[in-house]
Amino acid sequence: MALTINTNIKNDADGYLIDASSVKVGEGLMLDEALAEKQDTLTLDAVPTEGSTNPITSGAVYAAINDAIGGSY
Repeated sequence: MALTINTNIKNDADGYLIDASSVKVGEGLMLDEALAEKQDTLTLDAVPTEGSTNPITSGAVYAAINDAIGGSY
């Protein structure tokens, strides 16, 4: 079963429906432009990797800190 969501229709501060593609977000981006720039599939690094723009898992942070302090916690 597929779920389709129209991301252009939103409620304004008063609860009225508006076309959100005309609403500015962030640095002047229109909502539809901002959504087009998002990463569709999030790729996580299992270890901290120099130069990577991917987020890392909490386990990777834990392991890197644990290794850096030379302990087993």
